[in-house]
Amino acid sequence: MRKVKKFAALLLCGALTLSALAGCGGDDGGSQGSSSAPEESKSEESKAEDAGDAEDAGGEAEDAGGEAASGDAVHFTFTAYNCIAGKDYKDPLFLWINEKFGVDMEVMANEPSGADERFRTQVMGGSLPDCANWEGFTFAEYYSYIDQGLLGALPDGWEEKYPNIAKMVEASGYAEYLKVDGKTYGVPHVVFNNFLEMDPPINHATLFFRKDWAAEVGMPDLGKDYSITISELREYLEKVKAAGLTNDSFVSDSPGNLDQMFGYATGTPYGRTFIETEDGFKYTFVDDRDKWINMIEIMREWYQAGLIDPDYVVINDIYDARAALMAGTLAAMYDSGDCGNTNTYMTGYQGNFPDQDPYEIIGGAHIVPDEGVSAGSILEVGNYWTVQVFNPDTDEATMAKIMEVMDWACTAEGEASVQIGIPEVDWKYADDGSIEPINNIDITVYPSTEILGTAFSHCQDEIGYSGARADMDKRAIDQALAVFEVKKQGTIIPYEKNYTIFSSPTKDTYSVAYADKINELVTGTDDIASTWDAFFEENRGMWEPLLNELNEYFGY
Repeated sequence: MRKVKKFAALLLCGALTLSALAGCGGDDGGSQGSSSAPEESKSEESKAEDAGDAEDAGGEAEDAGGEAASGDAVHFTFTAYNCIAGKDYKDPLFLWINEKFGVDMEVMANEPSGADERFRTQVMGGSLPDCANWEGFTFAEYYSYIDQGLLGALPDGWEEKYPNIAKMVEASGYAEYLKVDGKTYGVPHVVFNNFLEMDPPINHATLFFRKDWAAEVGMPDLGKDYSITISELREYLEKVKAAGLTNDSFVSDSPGNLDQMFGYATGTPYGRTFIETEDGFKYTFVDDRDKWINMIEIMREWYQAGLIDPDYVVINDIYDARAALMAGTLAAMYDSGDCGNTNTYMTGYQGNFPDQDPYEIIGGAHIVPDEGVSAGSILEVGNYWTVQVFNPDTDEATMAKIMEVMDWACTAEGEASVQIGIPEVDWKYADDGSIEPINNIDITVYPSTEILGTAFSHCQDEIGYSGARADMDKRAIDQALAVFEVKKQGTIIPYEKNYTIFSSPTKDTYSVAYADKINELVTGTDDIASTWDAFFEENRGMWEPLLNELNEYFGY
C-alpha cells in the first residue's frame, strides 16, 4: 500500500525554483534545457523590455511611483513584476484606486534584471516592501524564510474576511502547501479563475498554419475540426514545398517547441521527467525509452526531408518564426496559442497585408497522433504565475488595507479594473452581465495596468478571454477555446505537484542535458538507440539517486 509522508514546514534542505506557470498563460512550449523542471514562461504582455539596469542588489529600492500623497490615507509600499525604476505609475486609474480605498500606495522598483537576488537580499536584510512580488518563488526558500520569521502571515481568519483572495489562492491548487502551522504567508497570482474556468488548466501550445495554402495544394479541410494528425502535417508541408509556395516550406520553432510537438504527436511524455505512477516514481527517459527513440527517429526523418527549419537548433528561439508567420512566408509554426498570442499573430499579419482577413489565411490546430485525438496528449500546467508575500513588520492596520485592496482586485470587477481601467469610464457591464469596453486602454494610457494586476490580482492572460479588451478580436478567443476543447478529448498528463514541491540537495544538483542530446541526434547521423542508452547510462549517477530519494520520501 502506498504511504505518503506529510510535508513538514521545512522540507529537505535545498531550493528549486517552482515553475509558477510554464507560461503566465500556461504554456510549456519552448522550454529547453537540462533540468526536468519546466521553465517559467512569461506572457507576451509581460515581456516588456527592461528600461535600464536594475538597482544594485541590497540597495534601497528606488521609488517608481512619484511623490507620496499626503493626508490620512494609509501608506504602504509594494512591488509587482516589472516595476521600472523612475517610471510614473500614478495615472488616473492608480489615483482612483488610492482614493477608493483611502490608501497611499508607493510603487517600488522591481525590474526583472536581478529581481531574484534583490528579493533575497531584501528579505534577509529586513527591507522587504510591505507587499512584495516574488518572481522566482521556491517552496524550499518559502519554508525557510517562514522558519526564520522573515515573512509576514496573512491575518487570522483571512479566508472568511477576504473570500476573494481565498478563492484565488484555492484556484492555484497550492493552498494547502502554502500553510505552515495553520498560517498562510503567500498569495499566488492565478491565471484562470474569474473569466475562464479551466479545470485542469492545460498547455496553450498550438500549430499555426496557412489555410489558404492547404486549400491550394488540395487539402481544404486541413484543421477544419481544430486537429491535425502528424501525417497530415507532413503531407501539407511536402505539398507546399513541391508547389514552391514559399522558401520556408517547413515547420519552424524553437527546439523546445518542436520537441514538445513531436512528443504530443507520438505519445511521448515530453515535459515530464520524473512521473508519479500508482507504483511509484519512474524516470521517463529510461522507462519510456522506446517512445523517446521513436520520437527522435521521426524528427530526424522530417529534418532530413527539409520539413523542419534547418536552423532550428542554432537559432534557438521562436521570434524569427513568429516574424515569418506574420510576414506570410512560413508554412507552419508551433507556439503558444492562447487568445492573446493568437490575436497578436493575426494582427501582425493583417498589418503586413491590410487587404486580407488573417482568419481566412491562418488556422490553428492541436497536433495529434495518426490514431486520432483520443490517442493524443496534453500537459496540465500550474495555474499560477508569481507569488505575493509580506513584510513581517507591517502593522495590522496597514496589512488590513493591503488585504482590502487585494480582495477587491481579486473579484471579477476588480480584475477588470486593474487590467483595463476605471468602471463606467473605460468599461461597463452589458445587459447580459458581461464586460463591455468603452475605451481601448493600454499601458501607454494607464501605465499602472502593467503592475496592478501582478501585485494584487491575476495574471494578465485571463482578462483576454473575458471579451472586455477592445483590442482583442473575438475570433482569437473563439479559436483558442476551440483548440482547448480538442485537447481535452485526449489524455491530460497531470502536473507533478509532489515532484515540484519536493526539494533536496540531490534534486538541486540534478542536471541531465537531455534536450541537447535530442537535438544532437535529430540533426546528426549517430545511431539513435545506442547513443541514447549510452547517454543515460553515463548520467545514471545524476538521475538514479534522485529517483530513489523521491520514492523513499513519498512512501513507495
